[in-house]
Amino acid sequence: MGYRNFAGAVLAAGLLLTSTGCGGGGDPAPPDLEVKGFVVNNMPPSFTNVVAFSVMDGGVPVTDATVTVQIGAGAPTTIPHVGGGTYTSGGFSISSGDDVMVQVVNSGATVTVGATVQMPEPPTVTNPTGGSTQDSDADIAVVWNAMSFVPVYVQLLVSGTYTRSSTEWTTIVGVTPPAYIPAATLLAGTSDVELQVVSVNHETNLGAQAEGTSYLQVGEFADLVVFNTQP
Repeated sequence: MGYRNFAGAVLAAGLLLTSTGCGGGGDPAPPDLEVKGFVVNNMPPSFTNVVAFSVMDGGVPVTDATVTVQIGAGAPTTIPHVGGGTYTSGGFSISSGDDVMVQVVNSGATVTVGATVQMPEPPTVTNPTGGSTQDSDADIAVVWNAMSFVPVYVQLLVSGTYTRSSTEWTTIVGVTPPAYIPAATLLAGTSDVELQVVSVNHETNLGAQAEGTSYLQVGEFADLVVFNTQP
């Protein structure tokens, strides 16, 4: 699963920033845009660090906006539309204390939101252990370390390559382990099942053009856990 597919999965799961623009000065009033987005670090080896934003206007995907992202002292980067109002690109890096600024230009008006981020600590998964064999017909406990900086939540993901439904399995859980992969979710007799665990934090103060419910979410992946399931 490339970063574009991963971006869509996490946006659908709820990693978001929501913004409605407000007019001001002599400029055109910014359109009412819902902008959902996330920035994630430490992606598994087959991925790349990614930013993704979904732009909607009254529930309708905006496919012709210009979306520009600047992280810290990095250069502003325009990220491409990849379908369904989602704009995404890889190759970004983010650290605690970085400013993340997002500018959306649409219909001759501009909406700009941003925040200084606090990155969560990446979880260290202690169960299942790498190379272990798990019974896919029973619940599989997922356990991680207590983190010194507590995130908002932890998310688990397994690609559809390894599930009985052939669709990605994902769940958002609290920050206190364990969480469980339900019985009969994973294929039996499968080698090298890849479990992804990400801790997620968010910022709520995004400036004057953001609604009070708006937030920017940032995530840190644990090291990829690869295990097997019994025949």
